[in-house]
Amino acid sequence: MNVAVIGGGTMGSMIAWRLAERGVFATVFEQFSPGHDRSAAGGESRVFRMAYAEGAGYTPILRRARELWRELEHITRRKLLHEVGMLTITPRDSAVLDTLDEGIMAHDLDCEILDGREIRRRFPQHRVATSDVAVLDHLGGYLRPELAVATAAHRAEMLGATVRRYARVEAVEHRGSDIVVVEDGHAHRFDAAVVAPGPWLARMLPQFAGVVRAERRIGAWFVPRSPELWFGRDCPVFARTSPGVSFYGMASVDGVSVKLGVTSAREPALPDPDLLDRTVSPEVLAPYREVISEHLPDLHPDPIRVGAYQECFTDDHHALLGPVSDRGNLLVAGGFSGHGFKMAPAVGDVVADLLTSGAPSLDVSALRTGRFRP
Repeated sequence: MNVAVIGGGTMGSMIAWRLAERGVFATVFEQFSPGHDRSAAGGESRVFRMAYAEGAGYTPILRRARELWRELEHITRRKLLHEVGMLTITPRDSAVLDTLDEGIMAHDLDCEILDGREIRRRFPQHRVATSDVAVLDHLGGYLRPELAVATAAHRAEMLGATVRRYARVEAVEHRGSDIVVVEDGHAHRFDAAVVAPGPWLARMLPQFAGVVRAERRIGAWFVPRSPELWFGRDCPVFARTSPGVSFYGMASVDGVSVKLGVTSAREPALPDPDLLDRTVSPEVLAPYREVISEHLPDLHPDPIRVGAYQECFTDDHHALLGPVSDRGNLLVAGGFSGHGFKMAPAVGDVVADLLTSGAPSLDVSALRTGRFRP
C-alpha cells in the first residue's frame, strides 16, 4: 500500500511513524518542515494527563499514547515525556471535578484528591479558596512537542517513509479508485491518503469548512519571584478551571520562567492560517495579568517571552478522525481543538489500523466524521 500523509506536524508525523512501523510506504507532504512552530506543535511544552476533563472515554486512548511515547523514546533515545505530575484545580461543585472523578474510578488512575488546605500546604504558589479542590494526576506531566514531531518524522524516514519538506499541497481528490495529491502543479497518485494539516484543514477538505476553524493561541512566559516554588522536585504541571476563567501552566524547560496559557481568552477565528499575526499586543495579555493577580501572585505580571501559534477547532471541541466518505481510502485526522498533542501517537496507531485492517484497535467512535454531516 502506498499512502500519502498531508501534513507532517503533530498528527502527520505520528501517522507516518506508525504506518512505517507496519511496513506501509508513506509519503509525507509538509509545507514547512517537521517540528516547525507555526501551529499546534509550537511553544516548547504541551500538557500530558491521564485524568481527563474532556471525558473518561479518552483514557484508553491516552494509555495507548503513553505506551507509544515511551516506545518512541526507547527507540530513538530522546526524552519526550516528563512525568512531573499534573495538578488540576477547580471548585468543589464543578462539573469538571465530576468528570475527573468518573475517569479516575472507571480506569483506576493513580491520582490524589486534595482539599483547599492541602493544596495551600503542598503547592503554595497557587492561591486557592477553601472550597477549591485539586486532582493530582501522578502520570501527568509535559511533552516536548517540536522535538517529538521531528523525532517521529525521522523515525518514519529511517523505516522507509519519504518526507517531502517545503512541499505545499494544492488539492487532494479521488480519481477513479486512487487518491491524487496535487503539489506544486504535479499530480502524485496513491492508494490512500490521510489529511492531517492542522489549521489548514478547511482548505484541504472544503466539505468541513463549516465545522472547523483555525484559532490563534498565545503562550507567555513569566519570571517567578520565588524560583524554589516552581522548579523544585514537586512542582507539577497545573491547570485551573473556575467560573469565567481557565488556564494552564508549567515550569519552562530551561528553569528560568513559568509558561502560561489562558484558554478562556478566546480570539476570533483566523480567516486564513497563512496570515497568522505573531505580534502580541499588551491588550491581548490583559487576561494573563488578571490570572497572575488572582491566582499566581508569585509571578511577575510582565512576560519575558510571548509566542503566537494556531490550532484547528471543531464546533464541539472533539476531533475528526476517520474516513471522509464511504469509499474508505481518504481519511482525516484534524480538529483536535487544543487538546490532541498528548494522544497523537495513539491517533497514528488508529489511522494505521484503519488503513491496514479496516477497524481501529481503540474506540474512537465519538470522533467519527459523520457526526457533522447534514
